[in-house]
Amino acid sequence: MGFSKENYAAVEGLLLKRRQESELLAEKHTREVHERCPEIAAIDRCLAGTGFALVRVAMEKKDVSARVAALKEENLSLQKRRKELLSSLGYPENYTDVVPVCPLCRDTGRLDRGLCACMKQLLVEAGYRSSGLGTLLKKQSFDNFSLRFYEGDALRYAEIALETAKDFAESFEKTGRNLLFMGGTGLGKTHLSTAIARRAIERGYDVVYETAQNV
Repeated sequence: MGFSKENYAAVEGLLLKRRQESELLAEKHTREVHERCPEIAAIDRCLAGTGFALVRVAMEKKDVSARVAALKEENLSLQKRRKELLSSLGYPENYTDVVPVCPLCRDTGRLDRGLCACMKQLLVEAGYRSSGLGTLLKKQSFDNFSLRFYEGDALRYAEIALETAKDFAESFEKTGRNLLFMGGTGLGKTHLSTAIARRAIERGYDVVYETAQNV
């Protein structure tokens, strides 16, 4: 089951914003460094022209291997000098780089094998927000449903309710069953229903929470 198109769009928009902000920050840092150190600006112009130089070498077809090796050596030398200059100015080596929030997917949300873990987490958080359950989803789960508040028959019923809710959360898409919670205030109905919703969202289902009046 996939996440909703709306949540996908929201997350992709957030990732795009992250990439744009990282690029703008890198550009700002680059301008700052160039103003302080014209030599770094000159090095950057040389490095930027490496690609065109390689194309010229390939087109001329003369001593290609030797000339490519020379360009590579020059490129490495320029990069080393650039790092030395940045360090002398008190900057880290990656100060002018585009630094993504997620280094694995570089804020694209995707890897060769599928969705990045960061995008899955953002989709789950988007599902939390769109469910209408608000902060309850972050606070209430099966793991923190405590049985220590019950005793006697109430404890036995609470244990049955907890196991039934867990089973429902794991199998409802296969069985198509419904689950009805009944009982007085303070018995854990909201906590268990929220835990089910949380598990469903984590598995990519859309959840919409609506309250019903007691009748």
